[in-house]
Amino acid sequence: RKLEGAPPMLALPTDRPRPALLDPRAESRTLDLPPDLAAALSALCEREGVTLFMALLGAFKVLLARYSGQEDIVIGTPVAGRDRVEVEGLIGFFINTVVLRTDLSGNPTFKELLKRVRTTSLEALEHQDLPFEKLIEVPHSARDLSHTPVFQVFFNMLNLEPVPASLSGLEAERVALPEPEAKFDLTLYAKAEGRNIWLHAVYKAELFQSETMARMLDQLQLLLEQMVHDPAA
Repeated sequence: RKLEGAPPMLALPTDRPRPALLDPRAESRTLDLPPDLAAALSALCEREGVTLFMALLGAFKVLLARYSGQEDIVIGTPVAGRDRVEVEGLIGFFINTVVLRTDLSGNPTFKELLKRVRTTSLEALEHQDLPFEKLIEVPHSARDLSHTPVFQVFFNMLNLEPVPASLSGLEAERVALPEPEAKFDLTLYAKAEGRNIWLHAVYKAELFQSETMARMLDQLQLLLEQMVHDPAA
């Protein structure tokens, strides 16, 4: 019911025409938010009773709404699938995907936006046990191979602590891997480390130019600065 009537596609303007069948080649851009902005965001979250995930997601959805001209914003996000103590320590792949649909109509203030995003997030988490593979079997609309079904933008808040490699008699170091495939038009990764917040955009190289993504990240930082400066705006 939550997804009934949802737009089948987020119409982000692309730098190149969308082909009939997308190539998974990816590129990426990274932005480190200033420590004072990260601290102000944390303080705002505490005052408004939301998580950092919700605050970053809210600003990201405003950005997507501005770019697409749409007020009904649907994106995906992963859940760990370990909501019981008994499975926290088990080895295995439990991750599932939930869909976050937020209505941004009515020109809400940032405070109202955070309330809407909080409601959307909590509702989605209540239904996180439904496998995403089952969800897309529901005939929302005809499948189009030029874009992924249900959503084309993904938001992933990383909260995994780094695990150092400890091997007896060996030295280990991290090696940078080639750019991963882009499963969606755009994926925004976010991670908070101490007083720092790191944003990393992975996008389909066939659709967007690097300069476009750099500009989008800068504009997202500006939105976050406006949010903490005047939440009632």
